Amino acid sequence: MDKYVVLSDFDGTVSQDLNFLIYEKFASVGFYYADLWAEGIIGTVEELLNTFATVDASQSEIKGEIKKAYFDPHFAEFVSLCMEEGLEVAIVSDGLEWSIQTLLTHHKVPDIEIYANRIYFEPEGFRFEFPWFDEETPRRGVCKLKIARAYKERFDTLVFVGDGHSDVDVVEVA
Repeated sequence: MDKYVVLSDFDGTVSQDLNFLIYEKFASVGFYYADLWAEGIIGTVEELLNTFATVDASQSEIKGEIKKAYFDPHFAEFVSLCMEEGLEVAIVSDGLEWSIQTLLTHHKVPDIEIYANRIYFEPEGFRFEFPWFDEETPRRGVCKLKIARAYKERFDTLVFVGDGHSDVDVVEVA
């Protein structure tokens, strides 16, 4: 039997866009930097840093809003079914790992790997890390293409689920 892996985007695919939810509720600039990103003027790193510089909310306030976000009611079942059939499943997102994990835990999704940008809540403010950034895709905080290639080396078949700008990068590999 072939070895399969399922990689899925998150924001806008499994749930509503969690960054947009945070921007709408808590950022004084709203979608200003997200719009610049959509126009191709700035990348994800600049969008996150600049927008979160205007966010005035605690971790618990943000977490409370995230738990209210739309979430595909069948995703937990989908992940469980994949695991039962021996398929590996991972999230590959240009969003925030903490937000994704918050929503997955809230909806009792089995533990899966998450590749996303990282946010830390510190006394002096937000701190970010971009461990999956690569110059190959400089407008993205997460190089989905590089992650997909690494999985393709280990699996016979790679299935990718996503419909956003950053998901198009993976098409050539999947």
